[in-house]
Amino acid sequence: MKIKKNSGYRIKLKNLFISILILIVKILDNLQVFSDLKRIIIKNTMDSAWKLTYLHRFLNFRNKKKFIIHCIGDSHASFFSGYDQIQSGWPKKSTDKYAFLKSYRLGPVLAYNLGSFKTRSRGREKLLYLLNHILPFKSKVLFCFGEIDCRAHLLKQAEIQKRDIHHVVKDCVDRYFSVIKETKNKGFELLVWNVIPSGIVDKAIEIEYPFYGTNIERNEVSKYFNLYLKQRLDEINITFINIFDKLVIGNNETDRNYFFDGVHISQRVMPFFFNAIFKKYPISYRRRKKVKD
Repeated sequence: MKIKKNSGYRIKLKNLFISILILIVKILDNLQVFSDLKRIIIKNTMDSAWKLTYLHRFLNFRNKKKFIIHCIGDSHASFFSGYDQIQSGWPKKSTDKYAFLKSYRLGPVLAYNLGSFKTRSRGREKLLYLLNHILPFKSKVLFCFGEIDCRAHLLKQAEIQKRDIHHVVKDCVDRYFSVIKETKNKGFELLVWNVIPSGIVDKAIEIEYPFYGTNIERNEVSKYFNLYLKQRLDEINITFINIFDKLVIGNNETDRNYFFDGVHISQRVMPFFFNAIFKKYPISYRRRKKVKD
């Protein structure tokens, strides 16, 4: 009898210990202690961060059934924050208005370089760290890359290489697509955002955001980028959200009314995005009631 009592006591003690441990982890998680540690790790070891073990998955006690789209990209990913402002660069936490949209601005990352390590922006390292250690397995992920390529590089490269612009665009899209396909193979549910029309050239803006070619020339490049990207995405059944035509007037000239600065679209565009998402996930949105105004 003593043996049975001692055995039962040990089991109860063990269960109590586990319960207390889980409670402590939850409290620390809510206080963002783990998030702060991640930022420290990422800041100091970004070049090799993608090699770290999946500790986050052992510490993640949040509700897995939450409907969240993780929007990852260059400065245009700030649009999904719900505010007309450029968000802090990841790993700093962005200020997000909508509970179901989380934005991650990785910096001036080119779609062309997204598959390459040790670029100036470290886009590859940042993306892999997010996918491997931060985002829950099988998360919904939206990619937002390519605008910088179309605004500042592709036309220029076509002239330098003396190649047809369509071939240059295809090379860029194919490189971008290889990362998209790789991400899908990791088990994530992918969505891809279109390259928006290029902003109107302004000397003050151009210092930080360089342009090449005329507005209409850049927009023709962006339009073809979207067209070819959709063709590639259709090959592996990935949803492409393309609202490009709603943001241009006349002969593919950018409609300034949809921009809050010379480069980035404003929240006036958000209804177009919501309409696309409602079509993709109609049930999920009806069930969510805690969406901030």
